[in-house]
Amino acid sequence: MKPILKKRHVLFPLIILITTSCVNLSRRFKNHDFVWVNKKDLKKYVNIQTESYNIIEDSKPSTSSKDVSNFVRELSPEGQAEIFKALSSKSTSIDQFATSLTHKLVINNSSPSKIRVFPTTINKSIVFSVDRRWVSEGGNEDYRTFNRIADRLTNLEVSLDLPDSGNIEFNSWDKFVTDWVTVDLGKVTSSQQWSATANVSASTSAKTYGSNKSTLSNTIATKSGKSDIGLTENSDLNNSGGEILKGNEHSTSIGPSASLNLTDKYETNINLLLSRMKLSGTISKSSIVLRQEGAFGVDLSGNTSVSVQYNFNGDYADPITIFKVPDYYKATEAIPVASLLKNTAKWFFPNITEPVPGYLKYKYLYRHVNKNTVKHIPEARQSVTFFYGEIGQTSEIPPLKIDLIKPEDFKPITYRIGLETGGTIQYLKWDDEIINFETASEAASFVEYLINLSKTNNTYGTIKPAPTATQINNIKVKKYQN
Repeated sequence: MKPILKKRHVLFPLIILITTSCVNLSRRFKNHDFVWVNKKDLKKYVNIQTESYNIIEDSKPSTSSKDVSNFVRELSPEGQAEIFKALSSKSTSIDQFATSLTHKLVINNSSPSKIRVFPTTINKSIVFSVDRRWVSEGGNEDYRTFNRIADRLTNLEVSLDLPDSGNIEFNSWDKFVTDWVTVDLGKVTSSQQWSATANVSASTSAKTYGSNKSTLSNTIATKSGKSDIGLTENSDLNNSGGEILKGNEHSTSIGPSASLNLTDKYETNINLLLSRMKLSGTISKSSIVLRQEGAFGVDLSGNTSVSVQYNFNGDYADPITIFKVPDYYKATEAIPVASLLKNTAKWFFPNITEPVPGYLKYKYLYRHVNKNTVKHIPEARQSVTFFYGEIGQTSEIPPLKIDLIKPEDFKPITYRIGLETGGTIQYLKWDDEIINFETASEAASFVEYLINLSKTNNTYGTIKPAPTATQINNIKVKKYQN
């Protein structure tokens, strides 16, 4: 009995080891570590780039004329009486009066407006491009970090701030409702099974067995309507058609003993459906904040587009004069400048002279799968490390500066007539006002007119500076950003 008791001391630690392994397996979901990323390593895991684009809305063409027929029936009785009175006073016969009643009135709205005021609001699309780095940028003083394919960006918060002192503010956006998306992660199963047996007792057993099998054969013969049946019985010495088994079995267990079995199985037979919150956030006059949270297996890298409306609260710039000339020629001859029908309009637009910056800040939670559990597909079984990083939250790591608003977003582009003299460009004036055209084709038509006018005896009138015969070929159309 002493050897058996001595071996029991060896068995007990083995049982404790097996039990501890099973407990660790059941707690695999809680096998997480959290690490605050060092400031020099922040962009080794997540990088965000931001661009801003104008949203161009299609404008519906306005009707230049309106056809009004049967207008008399649309008037009140008093109005009809006044129309009859006015038409009868101008008619000398019944036929002329009837013709006046059936005449179609055409209202012409083709006359250009004298003033145009540009809006103080603008719509722009902001695109956040989130890059989950698969490898960091290495250098002489740095080392490369290779991230695993199973890693993912699990939480993200992006904020964009406007300067405290400025005339631009956020007005509205298109991301005020939380969007829930169903994600199909496929059919995934992975499991491990542990089993252990232990024997701590001594035992002996003996077993005797034997068997005797005989074969009974029937012989049936048909002779004159009679049947003969013969019986053959096997004896111990006759092995034909029979089997005799005899023997003894003995087993002895001196204990203790133990066995351990491990089954690691990977299958694809369960369809896993999850939901995740795609986007949420807040907006104020000086800041917008976007938050994203990914579900199991869902990485948040990619592009997110937000449409934002900006308000301008500053003053208007000095107006510019826009020229429109319906016709430059009479027959085939260039009309003198003094005889041209010149239409002008004043354009008013916001006075923005410098780009308006935005300051990008973001926080992220990066889920890194540790090396010893890369083969386990279900995330509950993975041993992971969460890396938390912040960009732009402290003075040591300032926010990223981007251009949100450019002056041309609010200010119009016009086309001027430039005269090159001595390496410099002078813009032509008409009646002491710089000539601006709304389109390049209008400006090109004016240049063509000046060239044809130079071939006549007419002067340039109040167009200054008047190009000479050698300068006329140096006149060019210039695109000008006001």
